[in-house]
Amino acid sequence: MTYKDIRKKIESYENKCNEAYMVYGDHNQTDAKWNSFIEAKNKKDAALAALYEISKYYRYVREDEELKEGLMNHLNTMDEEAESTKDKAKQKEKQDFNKVYRFILEEALDLDEKEFLKLMKYGEQKINEHIKKDEKIRNKENTKVVNELVRKVSNNYDKFISDRRSRQQDYFHVGTTKEEMDAHYNLITKEEVMYFLLYNAIEDAIRFENENILLSKELIESAFDRFTLKDKDKSNFYDEDAYELSKNGYKIYKDTFERVYDLSKESKKKLVKRLNNKLKEQ
Repeated sequence: MTYKDIRKKIESYENKCNEAYMVYGDHNQTDAKWNSFIEAKNKKDAALAALYEISKYYRYVREDEELKEGLMNHLNTMDEEAESTKDKAKQKEKQDFNKVYRFILEEALDLDEKEFLKLMKYGEQKINEHIKKDEKIRNKENTKVVNELVRKVSNNYDKFISDRRSRQQDYFHVGTTKEEMDAHYNLITKEEVMYFLLYNAIEDAIRFENENILLSKELIESAFDRFTLKDKDKSNFYDEDAYELSKNGYKIYKDTFERVYDLSKESKKKLVKRLNNKLKEQ
């Protein structure tokens, strides 16, 4: 095969994957269509993996005996893993992947030097496209996370402040002390607990990242343990739901913490700025 033949082969795997995805995306979705898409995607991924690894790791494999040995070990390991897979469907998936991967790799290494260099350039181009695509997807996901958290934080803040103001209009029996009235005004609602869970998780995640603290389950648990509302007496809460959330809100805190920690620096800045602006408005 020539460079053009290999390129066409790789592009045909990409096209078949896109076509299978479009077919599955029709209103009449079936398991058969989904399986066809997965099979096409598996082969596309194998072809691109071979191209990327030739470009990044194996471009000098023909001149370097150590690299050649490493490649052979890599291929043997892939085959052994496929053979040892007990699930028949997964085994076939791995075998199909290996077959396409090995085919592209071997055909590429059989090219003459000039054709091989053309394939290297094509591989580098595809890698750059992949990086840009991944970055675009990540930016989109970051924006989604920021929008969702701004909405949740501001909605819960608005609700708990509104509830507190509403309680300040309540009437009391003659003889009610100021302490009793203040306790009523300041009852902690479910929305207030949720607001502080989210806000504290965001604040802690950004602080951890800024201080280059390596994330771990224990550190997140330790950060949550400083959440003050969970230590409040039950009488401080508006109802049972609010009290229970203060005690059992770790999952919400942890999920929010991890999502914020994984945001890009730029997205973290946007989140803080938008939250500050939103809370000032309210």
